[in-house]
Amino acid sequence: MAMNLGSKMRELRSKKGLQLRKAAAALDVDQSLLSKYERGDRLPNEDFVKRVAKLFSFDEQELMAMLMSDKFMINVTDVSVAGRALKIAEQQIKYSGRKE
Repeated sequence: MAMNLGSKMRELRSKKGLQLRKAAAALDVDQSLLSKYERGDRLPNEDFVKRVAKLFSFDEQELMAMLMSDKFMINVTDVSVAGRALKIAEQQIKYSGRKE
């Protein structure tokens, strides 16, 4: 099963041995907000995700992909069309000439 962004952030913090309050201070956010991000109660913005990647020396693009996935899942109301929606998005990306 794929991990969501919040779980990944918690895993990275735990592996580095940082307490929530220390990680929050290093990321310049309130401890309660970081906790909400880690639980998946809120989604961070892209700037925050970049700071997380830098703090934990983790692949920024991987974390950004997880953020996009989480955003997608929030908007999925009909699971039966989710796979089709992803295929259409992939075709649109290829058509637009954007990098994958």
